[in-house]
Amino acid sequence: MFIIFSDIYFSIVLLKDIFLNVKSVILVVIKMEGVDPVDLFLREKPVKALVALADKSRVWYARMLAKETDTTYAHIVKILDAFAELGLVVFEKEGRVKIVRLTEQGEELAHEFGAVLRRLARLEKTF
Repeated sequence: MFIIFSDIYFSIVLLKDIFLNVKSVILVVIKMEGVDPVDLFLREKPVKALVALADKSRVWYARMLAKETDTTYAHIVKILDAFAELGLVVFEKEGRVKIVRLTEQGEELAHEFGAVLRRLARLEKTF
């Protein structure tokens, strides 16, 4: 029993630390119109997309990312546009394909969310 509660407490502390670390992102977004960071990052697809983009062994473009996150192309484009507005991704044109790359700020956030997802997956296995 103590181990489960300890893990839950650790996860809550970890989540608190992550949200404190992204405080600067949130402060920037408050000044922008149209993107609510809480709404954006407390949904499954945007978090999966951000974490997937952290995989540098692959070159990412919208259609590929839509397939990876099991979402539609139109939805992933909206997510990527919101990420770009937040300064988390940049687009690079290579021929006819628009490559998506994380910015430094995007990489930091992706790694933090990745750590939370891994931690939550371990908690899930204990139940």
